[in-house]
Amino acid sequence: MREEERRFREAERRLDELLRRDETIIAARGITITDRSVRAYVRNDYPSWSYWFETRRARGSEIEKVSVTVSLREGEAAVRVWRRAEIFQIGRQSRWQSTTERLMPLQSVAREGLSAVVFEAMRAGEAEAAGVV
Repeated sequence: MREEERRFREAERRLDELLRRDETIIAARGITITDRSVRAYVRNDYPSWSYWFETRRARGSEIEKVSVTVSLREGEAAVRVWRRAEIFQIGRQSRWQSTTERLMPLQSVAREGLSAVVFEAMRAGEAEAAGVV
C-alpha cells in the first residue's frame, strides 16, 4: 500500500469513528445523513470519505434547505466542510442561495467533534436564511 493511501485509510477510519459516535445526536436534530463516499479506486479517481447532512423546513409556500458536506479525498491534507443554504419552491430554481466552504485539519474535526462541525455549519446557514425576506 502506498504511503498516501495508508494515510487516507487511517483518516477514513477516524472519520468513520467520529460519525458512529455522533450519528444519533445528529439524526435526533432532524438532520438526514447520506453517505456519498467512494471507498475504492474508480477509474482514475481517488477514494473519498464524504457525508451529506441536510435539513428542510417549510417557509410559507417555500422550502428552506441547508445542506453540509464533510469530505476528505485521498491526497488532500484537510477535511472540506461545504455548506449551502437556499430558499426555493418545489420545481423552481432557488430564489436565494448562499454557499461557503472551509478547510479544517482532521485533528480539529476530531477535537471539536463531527456533530459540532455539522451543527455550526447548519446554524450559520439557518441564520443567513433567516435574514432573507
